[in-house]
Amino acid sequence: EASMISDDSLVALHDHMTEEINNLIKNRKTIRLAAKEIVYEEGKTPKFLYYILSGKIKTTKTHEDGKSLVLGLYSAGDFFGYVAMLQETRYMATATVMEDAELALIPRQEAEDIFNRTPLLINRFVRMLAKNLTEKENRMVGIAYDSLREKVARALINLDNKYNVDKRKPFEISISRDELASIAGTATESLIRTLSDFKTEKLIAIKKGNILITNSEKLSAIASK
Repeated sequence: EASMISDDSLVALHDHMTEEINNLIKNRKTIRLAAKEIVYEEGKTPKFLYYILSGKIKTTKTHEDGKSLVLGLYSAGDFFGYVAMLQETRYMATATVMEDAELALIPRQEAEDIFNRTPLLINRFVRMLAKNLTEKENRMVGIAYDSLREKVARALINLDNKYNVDKRKPFEISISRDELASIAGTATESLIRTLSDFKTEKLIAIKKGNILITNSEKLSAIASK
């Protein structure tokens, strides 16, 4: 008969995991990067595991026709760049700064040594990988089959879910239309027309170029059709 894990054991496990993660990132060399700077490029060999202290990062894959697609969105408290490291391959995407960022750098060999000593950490990263893969699969299916309105609404809601810290306030984000189009998986001209429609329908507002979500409920309903 399987035994139940006690609440005390779960708390101890969580505390141990938190301690291991803190050990992984403390006293590390940090770098500050401005928006649009590249952290690493597709095809390069991983040298570091990255942890975001502040700012926003995206990973993109460029097609042979020159179009890029956003694969992942990361914010403060996230690790990134670990997939290629765990798979012992080159980077399959390019990581770019969306909003001025400060990153902690964990040298690859040190990260691998810690992983080898702490199987729990590997488990944590595998779960993060599984979650990211599910999000990517859902986004790819949406890009392939959703209507234009659904694509743009889902991109806005995904940004809201990822980057809106204070859910009590309307979400506002500074993002170029080209960048938002690559997240939505559509042409920039089509995105701009759809944003105009959303603005007319009072789902969003445009404030000094920033996009402000004013009716997240209706936007979510469009995104989940």
